[in-house]
Amino acid sequence: MMQRILMIALIIVVVIGGGFYAYKELLPPPEQEAQGPVYSTKPVVRGDITVGIDVTGPLNPSRSGSIQAPGGRNYYEMSAEDIQYTLVEILAAEGTEVKMGQVIARLAAPELQTQIKNAQDELESEKKFLSDLTGLPSERLYEVNPSQGVILRAPID
Repeated sequence: MMQRILMIALIIVVVIGGGFYAYKELLPPPEQEAQGPVYSTKPVVRGDITVGIDVTGPLNPSRSGSIQAPGGRNYYEMSAEDIQYTLVEILAAEGTEVKMGQVIARLAAPELQTQIKNAQDELESEKKFLSDLTGLPSERLYEVNPSQGVILRAPID
């Protein structure tokens, strides 16, 4: 009888222990709310502060006339592929009266050489394409008469 009671007690302990273990494993722990805001931190490094401004638009004088950057045809006709300038130096203070032709700012075009090289490469590619179409060497392309059109020849019989 004692053995039977011991086995029943052991089974009850195993069932309660297993149930408690399953309860702990299956249910997530209660969420702990942070006291106050949570911040992300990083060590401070002393250095120079630089500020950049990216502005597009016309330069409008306070009175009549217009101000135009060199290289552009007309501000309203400019495409996004035209020259982009970076302001290097302002030579006239705000509110100062300037005369026609007076230099008021120095601009730099850092991408200009790349744009020129790309345009030259594209021109050479177009010359080669036209040379292949007309059958003329690229040195004689100036002899092509556009009113006669392009002559197409069969590549095979």
